[in-house]
Amino acid sequence: MAQDEARVFGDPFAEGDDAARLADFLVAAEAARWSVALSLTAARGGTPGCGRSIPLHDGAAARTVWTMLPDAALRAVVAAAGREVAETAPLLVFGDADAAALAGLEHPRACAVLETRGSAAHEILAQLAGLPAVVERVDPEPALDEAELAPFLALPPHREFATFVHVGGYEPGHGTDAAVRALARLAAERPAALRVLLPFRNEAQETRWRALLARARGGGGHEAVLEFRGGPLTPHALADACGAVWCARDAGDTAALLALMASGRPLVAARHRANAALLGLPGVCLPAGGRWVPAQEEWPARFEPDVQGLAFAMAEVLRDPTAARATGRRARHAVLARHRRRVPAARGSRPRGARPLVVLEAPLLETSSSALLTIATARALHARGRVDLRLVPRRPFHHGLAEFRARAPELVQRLDAAPPCADLWLSAGWPPRTSRPECRVHAVRFDWEYGAVPAELGPLLAGEADRVVVHSESVRRSVLAAGRAADTIDLIPHGVDGAVFHERAEPLAEVLRFKRGRRAFLFVGGLIWRKGVDVLLQALAGWRREQHFCLVVKPIGARGSYAGYELGELVRRFAASPVALETLVLERELDAAGMAGLYRACDLLVHPYRGEGFALPVLEARACGLPVVATTPGPTDAFGPSPALLPLGSTRRALELRAPHLGQPWVQEPDAAALRVLLEGASEVLEPLRALAESEAPALRGRFTWEGAAARIEELAARAAGAGGGRDVVLAPQRAPLRVGARA
Repeated sequence: MAQDEARVFGDPFAEGDDAARLADFLVAAEAARWSVALSLTAARGGTPGCGRSIPLHDGAAARTVWTMLPDAALRAVVAAAGREVAETAPLLVFGDADAAALAGLEHPRACAVLETRGSAAHEILAQLAGLPAVVERVDPEPALDEAELAPFLALPPHREFATFVHVGGYEPGHGTDAAVRALARLAAERPAALRVLLPFRNEAQETRWRALLARARGGGGHEAVLEFRGGPLTPHALADACGAVWCARDAGDTAALLALMASGRPLVAARHRANAALLGLPGVCLPAGGRWVPAQEEWPARFEPDVQGLAFAMAEVLRDPTAARATGRRARHAVLARHRRRVPAARGSRPRGARPLVVLEAPLLETSSSALLTIATARALHARGRVDLRLVPRRPFHHGLAEFRARAPELVQRLDAAPPCADLWLSAGWPPRTSRPECRVHAVRFDWEYGAVPAELGPLLAGEADRVVVHSESVRRSVLAAGRAADTIDLIPHGVDGAVFHERAEPLAEVLRFKRGRRAFLFVGGLIWRKGVDVLLQALAGWRREQHFCLVVKPIGARGSYAGYELGELVRRFAASPVALETLVLERELDAAGMAGLYRACDLLVHPYRGEGFALPVLEARACGLPVVATTPGPTDAFGPSPALLPLGSTRRALELRAPHLGQPWVQEPDAAALRVLLEGASEVLEPLRALAESEAPALRGRFTWEGAAARIEELAARAAGAGGGRDVVLAPQRAPLRVGARA
């Protein structure tokens, strides 16, 4: 860690003393030549429309804020937001105790966390200068010296040419043959070039690679230029490149990989367990997928890159240069923050004879199904008290600790961004974690709704994770088809809190006032194509306002995982129509009790999904005694059969998704005309349907409990603690590294 680096956490655009002192400090730090980075997590911005609109990015996140800061302060803030410092740099918090705790969760490797309440800029700088000197040593993971990285970090953003750079070699482990075949596939769509950097020139081998390119192309397509250069990787070799291709079949030359990431060029990569320490961070590469080949006499176990996936990722770089630049920027920031020489953060130790340590990792500080389900599981584990529980929040941090405390006050003390070695580490969220944390058994909770899984996740799902946890039979079949052994898949259904979701819950008053004695159809979920909200609106297109029915829509995930994919405008147009069924859109957040009240205030849940992994709203509604219309076949079949679960027939339909998948993706397409007929028929018998649903609710709550899910996780943790670890991982030996040169 450099002695003149620091990171600040706070909101310089807010009103109040903390914001003013933060802005003053950044100006003073610039003048004192300190390298200070600003985390954007707490930077919410001023009132929209007031002052100037400023785009900001900090490598991991990007946002636009409104501000009335004076020019000098604004220049310092913008510069700090675009700067990265080492993860171990001291962390300055401009805010309250919750802000300090949140900052520590986001930056657990900081060598010091300093609260700045009441201190002026010159006092804070003096406090930083007085921190004890840090003795530098190398982390166990790869690292490069500042001097080695500097020329690559100095490269300007990548060009929009069609030249990719590949650090190759003559041994099969370098994967140069895979890169050449990927070039051939790419050239079928557009002109492209591949520059192969080699330790020395071998014309005979280069001739064979050119012949391989000709065979793979088959004489068709666009121009494909294959260029060879001898010597070390240099910034000059990357200057005119649009991206880099990394497809080593083993660990490869980690120094060269770090240099490519530092260059800011988008990296197309065959990501697997041997390089996941570098490439496992979210968004730092365009992963191509592949599979592990068992060891043979002439070669140990090695990874075989997916050539189609490599070509697709290369095409993505050329198709969307803006997104490609963002990928390269994230990789560069990751190198700056994590892979320079520094002091590793100290980790906690575990007492002997302790209960099994379970870590649940998820985006806990956002509103998403992954966050809510993980919190419900954690609450059950905490209440049972049979394991030592830690919670690791993943980015994004959309909420602060106040929102988390309101959901689960007893779990705040369980938050821990750097727990000691766990017996069981269960990670959730999208995209799935691909790098292995410090644990005996790493389990990945996987949710998928489109049948065949993405090829880029093949290595993780087929074998790199010790266990894969799914919550429905349909997802289990998708993971099996990806090559996973059946005895390493754990089917653990989600639960429902029977103390909250039941037929005696108080109906939501807001909905009762809106209904005015009418019957209400209810839709709960993301307003996205997969959930089928458009199918419901199409089925209701002919229902008039004068009929004794209305529609209630509760969107979920609009500001989180579904942002940018919503059909919200379609719903808003329907609700604004003077002749369509009167519609209430409940945008505000509801806690569990509010959701139970919503179900009790309505008369029929309609869930015409095309693809679902579990469909928790259907389970919650039925636990509250609400009849349901849902697509069949699908995961909701596991909640029935029941006269109160009305099946909406569907047709299996192949789905063309852009990225390569391990098979043909598909959905179940529900019929809007059939849904209309079903709703018309159900509207005549809602009273007896409701009575049936209420009579079945207690049994359903008994079958699906969070306590049951927690008990299954405890079993996994006990086996992990008793067995002493996960399956052995055998990697190919690392070759002698290529030299990384600072000059052409």
